Amino acid sequence: MGAKSPPKLTPGQRAQIRAEHERRLLDEAVHRLLASRVAQGFPEKVEDPAVLARIAAILLEHEREQRGLGAGR
Repeated sequence: MGAKSPPKLTPGQRAQIRAEHERRLLDEAVHRLLASRVAQGFPEKVEDPAVLARIAAILLEHEREQRGLGAGR
């Protein structure tokens, strides 16, 4: 017998899955940034999490751009 096709997702479900994926990517970027700070001798404590999240978002965008450039080569 053939494999069942995955169920169709509504646009709302697709948006939710996409948002959860983006949140996970951002969380990973924040963790990498924090690890980088600690490796450079900075304290692990961050005074303003909004600033850290913004920096992580910038880094994540930079990584996306780099992957996009690599894919085109």
